[in-house]
Amino acid sequence: MTFDVEEYRRITRQILVDISRVWSFRKLLAAMNLYGSGTSIEEIARIYGVKPKTAENYIKKCSALIVSEDKEIQYRLNVAMTTPDKHAGPEELDILRSYVIRNNLHKEEWFFLNSIKNSQV
Repeated sequence: MTFDVEEYRRITRQILVDISRVWSFRKLLAAMNLYGSGTSIEEIARIYGVKPKTAENYIKKCSALIVSEDKEIQYRLNVAMTTPDKHAGPEELDILRSYVIRNNLHKEEWFFLNSIKNSQV
C-alpha cells in the first residue's frame, strides 16, 4: 500500500491545528483524572474556579465523551490524551498520525473541515 506524501503532510498539519483546539477536552479529562485519584468535587471546583455543580458536570460530560462511539469525539479525546501538555514531539505526532490513518479518519468528511486552508475564507 502506498501513501500519498501530500496527504501525509495534510494529516500532520491538521493534527497540529487540532492540538490547540482540544483544550476543553483536556480540561474535562484533567477533572476526571483528579476525581478518579480521589480529589473531591469541591476541591476540583476550587482548582478550576467554578461551582461544585459545574465541576460535577465536567466529570459527567467526560464520562459521556469517553463512552461515545462518535469517531470525531474519540479522535479529539485521543489528541487531548496524547498531548496533555499541549505539545507534540515526534513520538506523539507518530501516535496520532497512526491513529488517524489506521482508522481512516482522514477520509471522514469532518477531518479536514476546520483545517487552516479551509478556515481562510
